Amino acid sequence: MRIKIVALDSIGGTRAYVALGLGLQQAGHSVQIATFPFLQELVSSWGLDFAPVECNNLKKRSPTPFGNNPFRLIRNIGNLLRPLNESLLPVLWQLCQDADAIVFNQNTFVCYNIAEKLGIPCYAACAQPHHQTHVFPYFHFPHIHPPTVPRKIGIYNWLTYSLFDQLLWQSVRQPINQWRQETLNLPPLPSLSGVLGRMQQQKIPCLYSCSPSFLPKPYDWPGWVYVTGYWFLRRPSNWQPPSDLIQFLAAGPPPIYIETWHEKIGVETVRKVLSQTKQRAIVRTVRGGLRDAHFPEDEVFTIKSVPHDWLFPQMAAVMHQGGHGTTLNGIRAGVPTVTIPYNGDQFLWARRVAQLGLGPSPIVQEQPSVEKMVAAIRTAINDTTMKERAAAIGKRIQAEDGVAKAVEAFHRHLPSSWQQHNV
Repeated sequence: MRIKIVALDSIGGTRAYVALGLGLQQAGHSVQIATFPFLQELVSSWGLDFAPVECNNLKKRSPTPFGNNPFRLIRNIGNLLRPLNESLLPVLWQLCQDADAIVFNQNTFVCYNIAEKLGIPCYAACAQPHHQTHVFPYFHFPHIHPPTVPRKIGIYNWLTYSLFDQLLWQSVRQPINQWRQETLNLPPLPSLSGVLGRMQQQKIPCLYSCSPSFLPKPYDWPGWVYVTGYWFLRRPSNWQPPSDLIQFLAAGPPPIYIETWHEKIGVETVRKVLSQTKQRAIVRTVRGGLRDAHFPEDEVFTIKSVPHDWLFPQMAAVMHQGGHGTTLNGIRAGVPTVTIPYNGDQFLWARRVAQLGLGPSPIVQEQPSVEKMVAAIRTAINDTTMKERAAAIGKRIQAEDGVAKAVEAFHRHLPSSWQQHNV
């Protein structure tokens, strides 16, 4: 079977899709990953076929973070699909012509229209939860804490999905329906159809790359939705750590890891935090106020990229923005986590870390203070119970095989004609 994984995502997010692709390939399928051109080396280095996704509108994406504000996000998504001749839609249609099955993520949800036209199976494969639930709100909405009446929290959580779905659908309905009629020769969708709602009505299988130990499947999710476990991509077998990094680690007690996207956390902030906590640190200097930063070599080691599965188990704690991959890699390593969420789903994962007692409460500030960062780090490195919880859940996640569960679910939902084939 020729499987097309169409997933526009970050480097960390794409690593999960590479892991899934390798699992499907090992099961006997032919797999191609279609994503941003700059990710070709990552995909191809693992022996998977690569297809670049290029269109004019991708170059016009707004770099401005949208935080917990769904309205900013909706405007950005709508712009990607208009005007039609510059949008993603014709590009994805051409990419998927030779597919027997399509796996898409939240940024390429329009692919299920292509699967409908081609008459082939399709699957959603995401990190962030998109299915309606009473347990937590849609991740682009704030979490509320009313003092009483828990039932109202569930109602609010449930309605955030419907609201976001309609906001999303109304922003993309015109170009998608135009494309369906003019290119796919399919009828237009109703004005209140929704994007996520229609996927649920069609019972499109969804595979979530998340650990059930970290985010259990909500009780009100349907049977065709799977929380499989994290799709972990091992580090390349020929990778070797830099000798100066090994020397730094050996020269003192375990340091803390620091990575943040926040523009207002710079060198002086980090130096003050380290001085007050008396900690050494390994700092990733690729984003935000720490981009290309320089520190005294005796107290800080700066990196651009080091495999988390090698580095994190050697840390006293990790402090980062709360992105899905970084969060799960830190928890998998069994060390406490400090989060400074900045954008989108980072707020969901940061909140989950605190709920499970794997780290202190998230630092949610437009200008994160030195005092809050110092207090959070001190808690993470000194709270014995927190460290024990982190170590215990780390062992559980290490024992999971999310890719195998995802491949099993993929096969379970293949049409019977395909299931009869030897794959």
